[in-house]
Amino acid sequence: MESPYRALVGPMVTYLDVLELTRAPGSDVPTTIVVIPEYVARHWWERLLYNQSARRLRAALVGRGHTVTADVPYRRSEQIGPSPERA
Repeated sequence: MESPYRALVGPMVTYLDVLELTRAPGSDVPTTIVVIPEYVARHWWERLLYNQSARRLRAALVGRGHTVTADVPYRRSEQIGPSPERA
C-alpha cells in the first residue's frame, strides 16, 4: 500500500474498498482484521503527542462491515543504544 505524504487513513480505506470489490462473485465476504499498534504513554502529555494516527484510523474503520480492528499496545524501553552483553 503506497502512502504519499505520510497519509494513512485514506490509502487504508481505499485499499480495503479495493479488496472488497475484487473478491470473486458468489464467494463469502471475508472478514478483514486491521492491527493497529498503539504506544502506551508514560506521561499525560505524551498522550497528546502520540497515537493520533491510530485514533483517526480507528474512527474511519468503526462501523465498516466485515472489518475488525485490533489494538495492540506497546511500550518503548527506557534504554537507549545497544543492550549490554550478558556474561
